[in-house]
Amino acid sequence: MKRSAIIIFSAVVLLTAGVTGALYWRWLNSPRYALQQMVLAIQTGNMDKFFKYLDLQEIANNMVDAGCTDLAGPDKPDLDEWDRLSRRLGTKVAKFVLPKLVEKFDKQVKAAIERYLQELSRTEVLALAAAATTAHIDRQGDVAQVKILDPHTGEPFRFSMAWDQSMKEWRVVAIQYQDLKRLLKRELF
Repeated sequence: MKRSAIIIFSAVVLLTAGVTGALYWRWLNSPRYALQQMVLAIQTGNMDKFFKYLDLQEIANNMVDAGCTDLAGPDKPDLDEWDRLSRRLGTKVAKFVLPKLVEKFDKQVKAAIERYLQELSRTEVLALAAAATTAHIDRQGDVAQVKILDPHTGEPFRFSMAWDQSMKEWRVVAIQYQDLKRLLKRELF
């Protein structure tokens, strides 16, 4: 009788430890964990850790694609051949040049982001922490669509994260162009 109680107790402990370990591993490899680590990096001023979760080059590539679509506007049938050619040429130049500029000015871009983040008030950083905790995350395989709501306006800020196999981390790879445009307009103007 005593031996069977010890075996059952041991099995329950091992099963509980296994389930707890699996859940912890799953959380460590989730987009939400990456978001919370980004906020923690902002709180502690560890910008190297913060930038580990951003793929600036991929963000720039996606922004160029979205920006070119936005600037080109709908294809109008009344445009002449020169207008269509200039739009296509402008789009190709932007797709070639802008990512190269981001690559060249990587340090300056990071410095500007760092300055902005360091100027956030304690209340704003706490709001970011709450937003990361309550973010709506739609994960499909190695890609996650994230939507964070601004606590003051209720407006969404959407971005995409992807699992980076080489770094074994979730990283932000795209920002919704219209949301970033609205945010920059509000913050800078």
